[in-house]
Amino acid sequence: MRDVALPGVPGFAVGDVAGVMRSLSALFWGLPLTLLAFARHFLMVIPSAYDAILPPVGTVLLVFGLLRIGRFQRQERVWQEALFSSQVLGVLLLGLSPFLYLWSRVPSEPLFARAVGVLLVGSLVFLVSVSLTLARLAAMLPDAAAHSDARLFHTLTGYLASTVGAITAGLYWRLEPPTLSDFLALPQQPVAHGLQAFVLVLVLVPVAMSMALTWKLKEVALGVLADRSR
Repeated sequence: MRDVALPGVPGFAVGDVAGVMRSLSALFWGLPLTLLAFARHFLMVIPSAYDAILPPVGTVLLVFGLLRIGRFQRQERVWQEALFSSQVLGVLLLGLSPFLYLWSRVPSEPLFARAVGVLLVGSLVFLVSVSLTLARLAAMLPDAAAHSDARLFHTLTGYLASTVGAITAGLYWRLEPPTLSDFLALPQQPVAHGLQAFVLVLVLVPVAMSMALTWKLKEVALGVLADRSR
């Protein structure tokens, strides 16, 4: 059944589209879980053992979805290049995610602080890369509206990620903290709650758009499978 071509959808097989749906499900749940796991370390919440588990679990879901979807349309060079970039960034986030817990326990260690700094920058780049990957995927599926939405979401994600990066760099330059760890700990201060909420909203928007797009693409893939069963 895996090799049965879908009528009206050249180059697609039933197994290919089913795999895309499973991969998109992993991305859909991995994005909010990773955001929640990362944000806990910068909010004034009661620490728990889950802080050591949630970041790797969330990034594992993302990496699994990106690796699994790589089986789809291997011959499409543009699609595979965009996907490969997201896969590399996902593996980078997975490798760095344990440093969130280590830094929260030993914030005075410069190595842990630098690793968390790279993790935060990489997360913003990862969001932009995933939005591009979803846009490339939408271009191969038989739904013009999904393709148009994906391109719009990718553009907005790029703008929002650049805004968050610019705000962070501006604050770092303006405040001139003694160490990177001191700067990373600023969101935990009560006086920073307003800025904290503003930055979280900026980050939440591209995550929400990516989740909406993954759900839309899942519906498109389900529609393709439904057409095949008729």
